Amino acid sequence: MKSRKFFWQIFAALFGLSACSSLALYFVAASDATLLRALLISLPIQIVLAVLLALRLERSVDILRSLLSSMAEGVIAVDSDMRITQVNEAAGTIFQLDPKAAVGKSVRDVIREPAIIDLIEDVRRHNKTAEQDIELGDERLRHLHLQAGPMDSDSRAVGVVAVFSDVTRMRELEGMRRNFVSNVSHELRTPLTSIQGFAETLLNPAVKDPDEVRKFLQIIQRHATRLGRIIEDILTLSSIERDAESNQIELKVETIRPVLESAVEICAPRAHNKKIKIELECAKTLVAPIDPHLLEQAIINLIDNAIRYSDEGRPIRVEAEPVGNEIHLRVVDQGIGIPEKQLPRIFERFYRVDKARSRELGGTGLGLSIVKHISLAHKGSVEVQSQLGRGSRFTIRLPAQASA
Repeated sequence: MKSRKFFWQIFAALFGLSACSSLALYFVAASDATLLRALLISLPIQIVLAVLLALRLERSVDILRSLLSSMAEGVIAVDSDMRITQVNEAAGTIFQLDPKAAVGKSVRDVIREPAIIDLIEDVRRHNKTAEQDIELGDERLRHLHLQAGPMDSDSRAVGVVAVFSDVTRMRELEGMRRNFVSNVSHELRTPLTSIQGFAETLLNPAVKDPDEVRKFLQIIQRHATRLGRIIEDILTLSSIERDAESNQIELKVETIRPVLESAVEICAPRAHNKKIKIELECAKTLVAPIDPHLLEQAIINLIDNAIRYSDEGRPIRVEAEPVGNEIHLRVVDQGIGIPEKQLPRIFERFYRVDKARSRELGGTGLGLSIVKHISLAHKGSVEVQSQLGRGSRFTIRLPAQASA
């Protein structure tokens, strides 16, 4: 009978959190019951059921404290006088405070964020749950989602429990997605508009001059080629990110020089057209855990950029050498250089130092972003040093040995 009763109580919990609260109170001491009831209101049902099962098996309030300490969300409980009664470690991290030292103090003295205090006060006064998104602008902007609910005992409000979820990363990703969609739309719209405009012009019966027709067709071809490059780079970047996230990129210890030689060979015709010599310095025995195809793509992008933004006759140097526990691959040019204030952003998608010149030279704005993600896929990084009028040096840093 007891097991059947417990089954139906669990079943009821699936249809209402109030049932979970009542069931939990049956298993815990009265002193902690009000906190647990309020906490359960804010937790996902899977966690609630896990806690209830643990309570049934262990019959111990220590489970509640273990739950609080292991939660990724911050939890702060206050009494009817707005004094803190419970703080878990996650809340201590979020608000940079000592959980033990905070107990007994007024929440107004510990958390100096008016929006949070106002929400807790509102829950305490009206005895109802509430939630709100809050921005904290301390060292860096952070986004918190706050859920607060009343704690009661014998139908009498005795305090408030607040659960804080740090959603900063999620908000950043949402912002990146919005910016990416906006940038893609803009980048695709420009060549498409040109193609559409000149195609309509060619359909005009008044356009009969063969030279003029040829000129318009060449413009259409140029914009169609640029459109194809943008789409190809978007697909390449998406493929690298997807494969890296799913651990489908297999790194094998291989010699690096053949990869660099292949990249230089592919870029040689374009360099020849600008009378640019590409010098290669790399020991034949230098090895590292790499994906040859991806690494070649990264080096091609860097050499291609160096050629694009260098004047005729300016040499480019491609180097590779061991530095401590890393392998450093460098592409050094004597080109126009990059303004210092723009260096932190050049690896962003579609970011261009000189938008007009980049488009004129056929750039998509994704080349350096691809280099960055290829470096990350190799468990490495990429950095740049540059001076206006003197050139740039891009360095890909790879681990010398495969990570365990």
